[in-house]
Amino acid sequence: MNHAKILEGSSYIFDWERGKKSMNNLEHEDGSVNWGAALYADPGATKCPNCEEYYWAEAELLECPECGTQWSTFTKEAL
Repeated sequence: MNHAKILEGSSYIFDWERGKKSMNNLEHEDGSVNWGAALYADPGATKCPNCEEYYWAEAELLECPECGTQWSTFTKEAL
């Protein structure tokens, strides 16, 4: 998985430091999944709508370093 160029919205979409901390708490003491921590441990994936390269969905507005296409991770449409 690669990182796209972040143009907007990185601070409220995904925080890599918080994700690192969450990875250490993926289970509750009873062994059940801590879904809150699991969701914060991975930003999910998105792909460029033009060249279809996959990137971390770590911000609201991204730019593909391969082809220069910009897209919103909320709409998945090229701008």
